[in-house]
Amino acid sequence: MSGVFAIFPYVMFSSSNKNKGKVVVAMSGGIDSSLSMILLKKEGYEPIGVTFKLVEGSRCCDLEAVSHAKEVCKRYGISHHVIDVSKEFKKNVINYYLSELKCGRTPNPCVICNRFLKFDQLFKVAKKFGAKYVATGHYAQIRLNKLTGFYELMKSRDTMKDQSYYLCFLKQSWLGRIIFPVGGYKKEKIYEFAKKEGLNFLVQKKQSQDLCFVDNKLKNQFVLKNIKGRNGNIVDKGGNVLGQHSGISNFTIGQRKGLYIASGPYFVIDIDTKRNNVIVSKDPEDENLYCNIVKLKKVNFITWKPKKNIRVMAKIRYQQPLSRAILEIHKPEFRDDELDNKCVQLKFNKPQRAVTKGQIAVFYRGRKCLGGGIIR
Repeated sequence: MSGVFAIFPYVMFSSSNKNKGKVVVAMSGGIDSSLSMILLKKEGYEPIGVTFKLVEGSRCCDLEAVSHAKEVCKRYGISHHVIDVSKEFKKNVINYYLSELKCGRTPNPCVICNRFLKFDQLFKVAKKFGAKYVATGHYAQIRLNKLTGFYELMKSRDTMKDQSYYLCFLKQSWLGRIIFPVGGYKKEKIYEFAKKEGLNFLVQKKQSQDLCFVDNKLKNQFVLKNIKGRNGNIVDKGGNVLGQHSGISNFTIGQRKGLYIASGPYFVIDIDTKRNNVIVSKDPEDENLYCNIVKLKKVNFITWKPKKNIRVMAKIRYQQPLSRAILEIHKPEFRDDELDNKCVQLKFNKPQRAVTKGQIAVFYRGRKCLGGGIIR
């Protein structure tokens, strides 16, 4: 079962004698990556712990995170390495994030990071250590479809924690060497395992929902520090000026907070980058907030590339239920491992609210993630 991770149902505390080879494990110092390493160790793999230094002060590579990762590795006799990838992170993730904001789009740095930084760097480290596999604490699963020969990205067993959305840009050539150890478990079972292993400091650790490089409370300050805002107007659909803003990078479609307009609330329904205007409406169900055609660019197909329209389930942001749609293919010529497709769109059965340029739309068939693209 080369490269396909067995779900390990409740076998964590049994030990396998067979050496299944080296695996580089990305360790953030949190419970999921730590338990991933432990699960692999107990299943007969030879883990190598790696913590990436992304940016100074980042919560995922601060002193506490590194110390927790080192402590877990030490307890299980595993080597741990801190690797500085801050230059690569700034180039591929932070610069992307800021450039999208400058253009009035709403970026998703986690999806971009997984494709263009995290796994790319993990495979480089794996080559250095002579490891065949890499592993992370993502809640997702990989299986080999013996009929097609493709590796498939599947939802995790815990549907509430599933992170396949953030992995939609992974390459087919990578999947056979990626392991997601916690993907076959419910989150509560992972906490139970950690307690049994005496890792209470991980159980008690707060799970952050912020971006790894900036706390949500400090996001506005981070943006203001890195983007020179240009003052503009907040207007209604008729062009009447209702207020002013200090930069379009502070707004996204559907936003209600942070407008500071009297007699509100108002909702952002569009961002006019040419005129530097933020367009708002008092109606939370304004027709301009809804559309059923979502055009995509830089589309990644994980397994096979359809040459005709197919029915899918899709969503335009992570925290959203899947909706029925047709994935429409207007140009069936693709190049392998390229994210440059401009003739693909999703046609939803029901109009979607607050479709936002720059966000990621991801499409599925059953539990299988087919891929995703950037909304244009």
